[in-house]
Amino acid sequence: MKLLDFLFLLLIVILFIFLTSGIYLLFKNLQKEAIEFETYNLKFSENVSEKSIQFYPNMRYQEASIGYYLEPNCSPKKKNDAKQAFEILNQKTRQQKKLQ
Repeated sequence: MKLLDFLFLLLIVILFIFLTSGIYLLFKNLQKEAIEFETYNLKFSENVSEKSIQFYPNMRYQEASIGYYLEPNCSPKKKNDAKQAFEILNQKTRQQKKLQ
């Protein structure tokens, strides 16, 4: 019987510690003052010249050829649109290489 009383008391102490720790963390995080964020003005120019170099050698990928995968459950229209987009990118990047 004494062992059960000891385990019950230990359980109560552990629960009390968890409860007080949780309440402390809750109040510590809830009592923060509101932070006023500064407005961010994006300086974006749509006037990008055709000769600007977007793809540098070894910029992100070691290989110049980047593969892609289209899910089988993708609609035929989306597959066709994606393939056309990749073809346009392929043509544009080849033009960039010729300009260099």
